[in-house]
Amino acid sequence: MRHFLYLTNTRLVSMRTYGKRIVARREFAVTGVGTAEFENYLGEMDPVPTHLFVDMVDEDFRLDTVPHVGARDRGAIMARKLSQIFRNTPYRHAVMQGREADGRKDDRVLYTAVTNPEALRPWVEMLDRLQVPLEGIYSAAVFSSVVLEELDLAFPHALLVTFTPGDAMRQCYFKGN
Repeated sequence: MRHFLYLTNTRLVSMRTYGKRIVARREFAVTGVGTAEFENYLGEMDPVPTHLFVDMVDEDFRLDTVPHVGARDRGAIMARKLSQIFRNTPYRHAVMQGREADGRKDDRVLYTAVTNPEALRPWVEMLDRLQVPLEGIYSAAVFSSVVLEELDLAFPHALLVTFTPGDAMRQCYFKGN
């Protein structure tokens, strides 16, 4: 049994899976009442590993290049840049996206963060309080590349359009995936 949460600015969707099947699905409003309902719902279940996917307007994405150096130095460079760009949030990550074709052939990096950590705070604190193991916090936009891989869709240019809870729409463009 695994547990997946999908958080938008207006809804939290909870999905429990067994194998590759969704066995339970509920939606909760991102309000005081919705948070209390979710806490009651979560409190009635056995704690299982939980993955939190974030799809919010409070996400920021920055493309950059860094010199092509060894893994340890590259990690230090990316960590320093992450702390400079997104200094007000602990929810930040860097993703390597290959190398430049011309010039010094620098490494391409996508820096991403949830810029409003307060949007995640009540949910993360609740999981911690109820001793629910949090396996990871993921950006739905960054995770979209995994969807294309799983569907075995490889095109020079791809636009993935998804409709999300709360009547929202996300568009992710992929070049050379």
